[in-house]
Amino acid sequence: MKPKKVLLLVDNCYRDGLSILLIAEQLREVGVVPILCNKVDIRMKFYIHQPDLVVLSTAATHRDCDREKYLQLKKTAKIAIIPQEGGTPDKNQVISRRYGPMKVRDLIDRVFLWGPAAQEWLLEEGLFKPEQLTVTGTARLDVHRCSTAAGTQDRSCIGIVTKHRMLSSYLNHSFVNIIHRLVATPPPVNSLYDKDRNIEDTIWYYVALLRSQLQLVHHGITDHGLNFSWRPSPFESAADYEFLTSEYNNIEVNKTDPVHSFVAKCHTVVVGMSTVGIEAMMNGIPAITTYRLLGERFHDHIRMPWWTPPHLKFYWQPETFDELIDMCVAASENRLDISPNYDEFSQYLKRFYNYPCTEPASKTIAREIKQLVEEETTSPARISFAGLFPETTGLKKPIYQTLPRVRWTLGTAKDFLRDLLGGKLKETFNYNYYPWHLSKRKEAKRIYRNLPS
Repeated sequence: MKPKKVLLLVDNCYRDGLSILLIAEQLREVGVVPILCNKVDIRMKFYIHQPDLVVLSTAATHRDCDREKYLQLKKTAKIAIIPQEGGTPDKNQVISRRYGPMKVRDLIDRVFLWGPAAQEWLLEEGLFKPEQLTVTGTARLDVHRCSTAAGTQDRSCIGIVTKHRMLSSYLNHSFVNIIHRLVATPPPVNSLYDKDRNIEDTIWYYVALLRSQLQLVHHGITDHGLNFSWRPSPFESAADYEFLTSEYNNIEVNKTDPVHSFVAKCHTVVVGMSTVGIEAMMNGIPAITTYRLLGERFHDHIRMPWWTPPHLKFYWQPETFDELIDMCVAASENRLDISPNYDEFSQYLKRFYNYPCTEPASKTIAREIKQLVEEETTSPARISFAGLFPETTGLKKPIYQTLPRVRWTLGTAKDFLRDLLGGKLKETFNYNYYPWHLSKRKEAKRIYRNLPS
């Protein structure tokens, strides 16, 4: 019997690549053939390999989808979702922003959830049936199972994690273009600001947060001699921040290290609301949020609850700039505790991230996928291209397996030239997964070999 094939979408290589590659390694272990793809070549890979299961990466992708396409897909393969954007566990966000707007929920065979809280919310709202949901945790946290807590002797800097996607974009988008895209996006897709607020309120937040972070860098270096590592989000352009390395000697712009490698060298991480702080705390490294520095004006502009997610209570929350500096200095001298509320942290991890669990999440997901593809269902028909592509030709391969390769090659060449001329080639290649991303594959294999059985 031929082994089952699973098509795995890497939605954002910079954010998701390592965790999806870990799942691919686990699938090979249980005898399932993983086929990795990105948003560019997913159609070509689907046509050529005819997978038994297509695994998509985020629920938010499918809210405005063409239902007819999914109906056609269901004739040939099962569909599953491994969410990669579930880092902020907020009920309103999970229901109204991610899964509620989906038009194809009934066509999804399985959703692999990060924690039991999300499962409770989705079932309470009646959005899915119990058999569609499985709590597995996220493979993104598996790396913390195979490494000991980061040693203090290796820490050398203060980490700053940014997320200013309305001010900086890895794509060729000017600030005006970014604003236009938001204006043109109708609710509920555009959930960056509340109904009685507007785009400029969110812009105020990003600018105010960026100002506090730049102030920290300036005074931290000039007045206290601190070292910094600036980490842009997956959707920002690292080039926008490179000027900092010429302005100051004690700072680097880091968008290449995996999160676990980044936090391992930090005395502390300074964030707005990022969950990178959670991963730092899992390695014994304190996290600081600067959102309270914005004062009461923050609440004048921002009303939506997921802008102050529940995990912030585990971070240090300085209310003045002097407090922030003092905390960073204390952290650089290993005098800052991991959290002001560490006792509840382990309960929080279990409820929202299913961590720790009895086995790595990637292993659980792979086992569940194997069971899913082996379940007896109506025998799927191969994709028919009658009237468009003849099923057989004089070529060794059916023509529908040849033409998508040609299209993908031409399309990739066009994207290559566009990004090369636009100066964004490195950014795009970091975003989309390609087979030549050898460093990520090697890192995934290393982590896989060191995971506990």
